[in-house]
Parts: sequence; structure tokens; C-alpha cells
Amino acid sequence: HSINDMNLSARYTSAPDIALNCFEFMSIDQIGDKLDYPEYATTTWFKTVDIRPAMIEHMTTTAPQLFQSKYKSSPELASKLVSNYEEAMYDTHLFKIEHATPRYGLIRMLDRSNAANYTSGFKYYGKIEIVVQK
Repeated sequence: HSINDMNLSARYTSAPDIALNCFEFMSIDQIGDKLDYPEYATTTWFKTVDIRPAMIEHMTTTAPQLFQSKYKSSPELASKLVSNYEEAMYDTHLFKIEHATPRYGLIRMLDRSNAANYTSGFKYYGKIEIVVQK
């Protein structure tokens, strides 16, 4: 959803859980000043973790409960914002979405290419993987 979409109604504001900015992942409540219905914005918490791709596959296909247990057992402090600049490009971030029943998942940058500042504005292309616990 775009900011314009989220401003159509409270229902549209409450639908998205993560805002993707050029080099940042953030909780929707972090952009509340741009929303007409900020009280409906969801809160998402991120923790940077070290997880191998094989574990991600296992969590996704066989053991979805590990999203929650790994998030809760991580000693990292939770944050509503993850800057994903060059030095943190391939980090994996577990997240917790604050709904009536919390949802867990992970997000990571897989590829970043063609980032450049053009006269018409900054252009960015890349691949992001998002996996949400079933």
C-alpha cells in the first residue's frame, strides 16, 4: 500500500505491517505523521539475527513456531526501524507484528542493484525476501 492508499480509510491504514523505504524497513506507526488515521497504524518490532539460509528454509517449510521462539530468545534489543545500508545489506531481521495475536516473520535484503541519484530523483532496485509465520 502507498501512503495515499493508507489514507483512504482506517481499514487501509491498519492493513500494512512494514514500510519499505529505500534503505530502511520500519514499523508503520513510525510514519504516523504522514497518515490520516495514525491510531490504526500497526506496530512492528525488528531484531537482527544470524540465521543461515538452511534454517530459514526449515522454519518456513517445517517448523514455523521457530519464528516466534527465535525472536523471543534473541538477546538483541527490538527496534521499530532497521537501516539496511551497505554494511548491513545481507542481515536477516526477525520481526514481531503487534496484532491481537502477534505474528512473526523475517525480512532480509537479497540483492541491491542500480542505486543511483538521478536528476529526476533517487532510483533504487533490489530484491527483498519477507517470510511470515503461518
